[in-house]
Amino acid sequence: MMIDAGDYTLTAELEDGTTVDVPELNVEANRTYTLFFIGMNNEDVPVSAVLWEDTQDVTRVKFVSTRSTSVEVYAMPDGEELVDEIASGEETEWITLPAGALTFTLFEPNTGPDAQEITAISRQLVAGRDITVTIDDNGLAITDEAVTPYADEIE
Repeated sequence: MMIDAGDYTLTAELEDGTTVDVPELNVEANRTYTLFFIGMNNEDVPVSAVLWEDTQDVTRVKFVSTRSTSVEVYAMPDGEELVDEIASGEETEWITLPAGALTFTLFEPNTGPDAQEITAISRQLVAGRDITVTIDDNGLAITDEAVTPYADEIE
């Protein structure tokens, strides 16, 4: 069932008329949620609701720099700024991006995506993965890729 983004409070009614309170739902756009009901509907094992946020459509990316000069990182072709400025020895937090084709492009600080690019790397971002991109004086390289360990850590 498709619902609009927003906050929801739900109560489910079982066949015998027993009601089950559902955890408060804060539904975000372009996310998939699954609501499970578990239990035996008796005093020993009452029915409860469990909400699972499915992160199947996103990838997390972290940038690590060993480059001798600072750069800014953009996602092309949209020109979205991912990292304002990253210097040698720094690394970013995880950045959540939609799965799909993307080009990471480096520019001199404060120049933006209309300036001359320094270098770029294209990548098909696979859903449910963590990717580490290392920036050095030779360009960009994917240096680590793993299955995202915990769905509830995705922001």
